[in-house]
Amino acid sequence: AVEVVRWFNNHGSALDLLNQEQRFTYKRVLSLIHPALTQWTTNFQSASRLLVLRRALEACVFRNRETLVEIGAKSQTRHAKESAQRVIASIEDKVFWNRLDRYAAMLASFLTVVTRMF
Repeated sequence: AVEVVRWFNNHGSALDLLNQEQRFTYKRVLSLIHPALTQWTTNFQSASRLLVLRRALEACVFRNRETLVEIGAKSQTRHAKESAQRVIASIEDKVFWNRLDRYAAMLASFLTVVTRMF
């Protein structure tokens, strides 16, 4: 999930395509949230936001697959095209979304318990 967030946030043209899809799908644009390694709340917010944006992400990939791969291929990093293809594969993978949903539910339970402790 972090790779999806990082990839879109690091590729302005891809993020523009996602934002267009959000405007069409939700009539507003929500930011992707990059989780902080040690902050459980941001991990929950990041996972939850990805789940909220699932339809827009899937539609963006469906409508713009080749463009997204081209955007990734233009990056100056090694394996940039492969990274774009991994992100696309994750977005299309039902198992990815099921695991993310379970992860978000687990974090919600964890945060509820921790909050009650203090």
